[in-house]
Amino acid sequence: MKKWYVLFPILIIFLSSKYIKPEEFYFINIRQSLTNYTNTSIPNIDLELKSILDKRASVTFRTSLLDLYPSEFILSLDSLRTGAFKHKLFLGDYYYPSLGFSKIRGLGYSMNYTRFSFGITGGQSKDLFFSRFPTFEHNKSQLLFFSGYSFSINDTSSIYIISRIDDNVYNDYTEKVIYGIRHKSEISRVLRISTDIRKSDYYADLNNYSVISGSYNINTSLGKFAFNLRGEYMPVNYISPSNIVYNRGRFVNMLSGGLRVTDELSVYANYQLQQFYPDNSLSQDRYGIRISAGIPYLPHLTVSYDYSRYLLSNIKKDMTWRFNAYRRFGPLFIDIMYSNFSNASTKRHNISTAMQYIFSNASRTGMTFNYSNTNSVSDFRYAAYIAWSPIGIWDIETGVDYTIANQNSYLTEYIQNSIILNNMTLSTQMNIRFQEETYIRFTVNLSFRNRLTDFHIASLTGRVFYDNNQNGKYDEGEETVPGIGVELNDSIHSITGKNGIYVFRFMKPDIYTLRLDKGKLPAYLDVENEISIGLKNLQTKRFDIPLIKMSSITGFVFEDENKDGVRQIDEAGLKDIIVRLKDTDVYTYTDANGYYILSNLPQGNYILEIPRMPEDYDYSIPNLINYISIKSVKGAYNVDFGLVKESKPVRTKIF
Repeated sequence: MKKWYVLFPILIIFLSSKYIKPEEFYFINIRQSLTNYTNTSIPNIDLELKSILDKRASVTFRTSLLDLYPSEFILSLDSLRTGAFKHKLFLGDYYYPSLGFSKIRGLGYSMNYTRFSFGITGGQSKDLFFSRFPTFEHNKSQLLFFSGYSFSINDTSSIYIISRIDDNVYNDYTEKVIYGIRHKSEISRVLRISTDIRKSDYYADLNNYSVISGSYNINTSLGKFAFNLRGEYMPVNYISPSNIVYNRGRFVNMLSGGLRVTDELSVYANYQLQQFYPDNSLSQDRYGIRISAGIPYLPHLTVSYDYSRYLLSNIKKDMTWRFNAYRRFGPLFIDIMYSNFSNASTKRHNISTAMQYIFSNASRTGMTFNYSNTNSVSDFRYAAYIAWSPIGIWDIETGVDYTIANQNSYLTEYIQNSIILNNMTLSTQMNIRFQEETYIRFTVNLSFRNRLTDFHIASLTGRVFYDNNQNGKYDEGEETVPGIGVELNDSIHSITGKNGIYVFRFMKPDIYTLRLDKGKLPAYLDVENEISIGLKNLQTKRFDIPLIKMSSITGFVFEDENKDGVRQIDEAGLKDIIVRLKDTDVYTYTDANGYYILSNLPQGNYILEIPRMPEDYDYSIPNLINYISIKSVKGAYNVDFGLVKESKPVRTKIF
């Protein structure tokens, strides 16, 4: 079972990386603590990926891995719209605290259509007691169904059904079914009312029973006045959806109100009544009041008083009153607090003071003092610290505190560093406690938060090969070319290996121009085009690069006796004639047969010319322009030049 838990988060991360569109952000947090007593070799990891799909829906994946075990994870698709319908789907841990259980691990779906909503969730909730990781051995299944309807924007009613099947480890009732109805109303944005009534049925082999429970909440705010009334009813032997048994019934009502008289003066008061049955010896009520006042040129003062008593005996249960004063004097801040708590067995006094001074360069120093006296036993704590930033991205704090608690004393020193660079935060803290034995603890935390498009894990690979049949793709048996440089955007380099394969890893999603370093290529070889490659994140693209012989232009310069521009077999070639690509330094000479060749020509448009015509010769076709367009790297192009001797007039000499 544990092996499955190790593989499961890895599978979830893989699927999330493969299918979540990289348009939003990722968050990674790695934390680890080392001490001189224990050395945990596996760090704890938090991971979150989130993406927006077509601006209509979002995909989110979150997980917390403790020693590579998924203590918590969720993969959810939220707000997916199809016409008037809006959908939500999740896999993992989902929270329903308002229904009585904090977390359910399973699969859920919900849908909204105009004013109607519907949802269903199936899975397991964790066991009541577990050591480090949630266990699900005793809860066999849990199913939640709900349906709601909004009568208006401010009035919504919903029904829900919760079914749970367990073994009898925690109680005898192995099957539980809860039927509930909830309603929420808002009147003029001033009065908000919510109610929840549920019927719970419990089934065992020899005993079945049903109970009714419920809660309400009324909240209003009008100007500077706020008022809240809430209550809860729970019967005897109530079993919550989390499988917790309450042997004592209770009825709770709480009334609270606040008034902000001015911006500097506010008053808050509350009253709470808790009644327990059938044994009401623990029934109690509680009164509380808090006054906060800010007077110009004087410290800000807060005074609170809280008192509770048992209703049956009218005996005090406990009493607390607290006084707090704080004030800032420019760069100096001072805070003083005193509290007094007492009940039948405990009397405790607390005094704490804190002071901080901030320098002009943002460095700060401070000290605190805490004193506590519990039943005539005193504890003390003295602490001081100083913090500064050597450079803008680096913050250091070091401090020391001396504590006397439970008639023992110890001295602690610490130093912590925090480095924030772009979207990366690295923090470390080392604590050294000197007591009977020296205790050392070192904690490191590394977190990243950024857009997924900046998380560079795209890659490009392929082979460079001789394309013998010039079909543009690699065929079995064609020779690969090792040791050839491959470039992206003239700045990112790779070299083909023994098998002719090149690799670019951890690439940013973008459009790249792919080129070959032609320094080690024969002059007659080239690629067909300058290649444009688009890389997406979380993608590995393969692109093979064919090498093809470059083009050439060949032909004859001949004496065109019939002046038709076409070389006949019996028309003689002219030697030592220069043939050149116009406006370039690429030229050649004809041989004894009038043949020429211009090799290793890349794609482009060219004009062939004879820059220096032999004496008494001219083109057989007047004003001839030989225009050549090489559109692909293949084969040879043939261009012949026909020349004729110019006719000279016969001069007659008269004597």
